[in-house]
Amino acid sequence: MIDIMKMKKWLGFISIVTVIALLFTSCRGQATSGDADQKLVPLRVGVDSGTFSTGYRVADLKGFFKENGIDAQVTTFSFGGDTVNAILTGQVDVGVAFDFTLLARLNSKKVKILSRVQTCAPDVNKIVARDGITSPTQLSGKSFGVARGTIGEYATAMVINHYQLKDVNQVKLSSNADIVAALQRGDIKASLFSGTALKQALAVKGARVIGTLKDIDAKSLTSRGFIVASSDYAKKNPKALAKLLKSVNKAIDWTNKDKNRAADLLSKSLTTPKDSTLTELNGYTFTMGLSTDDVQSLKSINDFAAQHGLYSTNFQLADMIDTEPLKLAYPNKLTYKESELK
Repeated sequence: MIDIMKMKKWLGFISIVTVIALLFTSCRGQATSGDADQKLVPLRVGVDSGTFSTGYRVADLKGFFKENGIDAQVTTFSFGGDTVNAILTGQVDVGVAFDFTLLARLNSKKVKILSRVQTCAPDVNKIVARDGITSPTQLSGKSFGVARGTIGEYATAMVINHYQLKDVNQVKLSSNADIVAALQRGDIKASLFSGTALKQALAVKGARVIGTLKDIDAKSLTSRGFIVASSDYAKKNPKALAKLLKSVNKAIDWTNKDKNRAADLLSKSLTTPKDSTLTELNGYTFTMGLSTDDVQSLKSINDFAAQHGLYSTNFQLADMIDTEPLKLAYPNKLTYKESELK
């Protein structure tokens, strides 16, 4: 006869094993689902070849991107403006650029401004000249080096306008190294320099500082750097861009706490001397946010550009701003109000 008691024991044992197996499978399913949620979001990031992109570089080097769920694919370009060009040609999703440089590329309507990330005081940018030139007023008829497609074009226009210079030959070059070399050869008699390039320019025989942008207009020429993104990417991925902003904000906080430490990290990455890297970092004030004053500054530059025909201004500035990522990441850092613009 069948032992009823043994059968009950076996059935009970099988039931327990089945329940345990189901629980284990369920837990594994939940873990797999959680892992999927933690999958890193790929984001193509454009940076310049210097310290201007400090927020992006430090976020990458210190692992802050990964901490916030971003798989950053970083590509280096010469200038910040080149990162915007790369957005326009579909090479990267986000970049960083100074105000004028950015505005000169907004006519395509393919780029959105997300947040300010830093400012640069006007006295950081020095006018350096050679061949006995001792004052900016002596630059009429002279060759002046300009970094093509950068804020240098706007700053040079401001210098010419302020000192009422005539027949200045603006020699547009592709990099700071090219401008320093042109000064060395005598192909240009003056240009604007800062950071490492300033140190190199002053090493040219007979070169001297003859003025700064602060002498012209301290408020208007306080440069602001902005984080920007592809319009299409911003529309589809506001949460990913919020993660980007959190990563960069952590990076600039880390930088601000000890710029000497940051200079050590960046000089190794950029293969530049630590002292000059630190000098450049000290020229920047790193802060994230977007205020009415930030946008008013952009508008003032845009109005100047329109008056002097510097680039096409066939766009509405307010339409070029996407506040959603900053609102998601740091709503308290968003104080911009379109209604307050003058």
